[in-house]
Amino acid sequence: MSVALLKEGDRYGHLTAVRFVRRANNRVYWLFSCDCSGEITTRVDQVKESKNPGCRACLAERKSQTQRRHGAATYGVATRLYGIWQKMRYRCRPKENPSLDDITHHNYAGKGIRVCDEWQEFIAFRDWALANGYEDHLTIERMDSNDHYRPGNCEWITRNENTRRAMAKRVIKKLPKGYMITLTGMAPRVKIAA
Repeated sequence: MSVALLKEGDRYGHLTAVRFVRRANNRVYWLFSCDCSGEITTRVDQVKESKNPGCRACLAERKSQTQRRHGAATYGVATRLYGIWQKMRYRCRPKENPSLDDITHHNYAGKGIRVCDEWQEFIAFRDWALANGYEDHLTIERMDSNDHYRPGNCEWITRNENTRRAMAKRVIKKLPKGYMITLTGMAPRVKIAA
């Protein structure tokens, strides 16, 4: 990268180029001043590629303010409830998401399952969860598996109950004309509790 690609006064996010410092290992370093009055010497390519460039103190403060918004994800450690909210939203994203595997897509976004508008903000989801019996050992369950994640369709249940319900829906025998028998449908016939 040429020193001429950057000139004094060029702005990148919160940073303003002050002067060329050095070239090392094919990298160009400049001194930048930040809007918060701080200064930083860093590689030009890192500043240009950054989504929100600033000095370390300024970036740390902005990160801190973001995390203080709801306090559920601080310093890279999320609360369990925040993780549930993130995963719920992730599962319901469209297939364009390259990291979404086919099974997850088929069971959620592929069936048209969405997270309601109200729950796009974590604070609204957290308030609903705490008012509706959330505890750390419970998982979120949609009562109607063909309906969206929304307040009237979700409840908190144990992992064992979640597994029991999933097994009860499992098809164990396909019959002619498209009929199917599930585990809960078969249980009374063989005299076991489902």
